[in-house]
Amino acid sequence: MSARSDLPLKNDIAARFLPLIVALMVYLGSLCLVFTLFIVQTTRSWELQFSNHLTIEMPGTSSSETQAKVLALLKKASGVHQATVVPPQEMERLLTSLLGGGNPDGPSGFACVD
Repeated sequence: MSARSDLPLKNDIAARFLPLIVALMVYLGSLCLVFTLFIVQTTRSWELQFSNHLTIEMPGTSSSETQAKVLALLKKASGVHQATVVPPQEMERLLTSLLGGGNPDGPSGFACVD
């Protein structure tokens, strides 16, 4: 006597595809889980970066005295842990990677306090 099964899949032609369909669904579910975890982690990273970092740009015509006053004011402000003036060479390197090297004037139009 053979064992009785609640699902008579042995005689059905579609039963051949059932393991493949289940495997495909498990694979797609795993991909969705990994994608969701990636998006959650990326969103948290962006949220922390945007809430903890601020860049202040000043016109390049401002004097070094004005830059020093702004820097001193920022360092006195509550909640500011670090304030530094970005050197022009560093600004040029950063802007060249964003804008390309074809700017003959360079990024001298702004002073940056980060």
